Amino acid sequence: MCSGASAAFATLVAEELDVAVEAVDLAFADSHPEYRTSSRMYLTGGSTSTKEIFTPLRTAAASARAMLVSAAAREWSVPVPASECRTDGGRVLHDRSNRQLAYGELTRKAAQLPVPESPPLKPRAQWKHIGKRNQRVDGRDKVTGTTKFGMDVVIPGMVRALVIHGPVFGANAKALRAEAAKKLPGVHGVFAFAGGVAVVADKYWQALAAAPLVEIEWDAGAIAGLDSAQMRTAACAHDKRGVSARSDGNVGSAMERAPIKLQAIYDVPYLAHAPMEPQNCTASV
Repeated sequence: MCSGASAAFATLVAEELDVAVEAVDLAFADSHPEYRTSSRMYLTGGSTSTKEIFTPLRTAAASARAMLVSAAAREWSVPVPASECRTDGGRVLHDRSNRQLAYGELTRKAAQLPVPESPPLKPRAQWKHIGKRNQRVDGRDKVTGTTKFGMDVVIPGMVRALVIHGPVFGANAKALRAEAAKKLPGVHGVFAFAGGVAVVADKYWQALAAAPLVEIEWDAGAIAGLDSAQMRTAACAHDKRGVSARSDGNVGSAMERAPIKLQAIYDVPYLAHAPMEPQNCTASV
């Protein structure tokens, strides 16, 4: 994740659990349906991650904190845990008796307690981490190359596939000549599929060496005839339909009174938001 969503998630958990941000271990989600976003896909993008997870993740962490406090209160026979116990630095403290327990000493008992449905969240005035400058929890692993991506996974007996894409988005292979590529060591086959051609080999570098030998005739794809001018025209037409805006104030009146009026249109080409690493995944079939 290059967008910093992982650091944001760790910050939210640290805030409600009363621990340091660097004390939160991060694990990437698997393919369970509950991990899909509002777009019903597994992704982070469009600045939606923090917006969507801000309250649910804080609620989950606050529930865990409440369960830890309850477990400590039972250990100490404290009658009113919410008012007599507090949390700080990964510990539950009972100031009146000067007792404290680390979260690690309470997790087994806390896990047996019911999960609160609507635990109280910290008010903004008590935030220690949210809105502050925190270090990226994934930064060191990213720059030292220890972060595991999809292409770093190794499964016994696996093969590697390198995808050749067409000259335009959505292009498909009309004809394929791969005899020379298939003769190279380690190459298992060359296969056309919707949107590209895959060169499959024992090792990635074998597939990479074979790819230039594959001769492909491409069709124009589903967007045949589309060009930048058409996209610009479509964008301008969308702009004329109007957008929702704040209702306070009077734009028309302000424009009439303005001594200087400026009008300009800025546009840039359609560009790919591409990550530095190759798009990849590992599948066990």
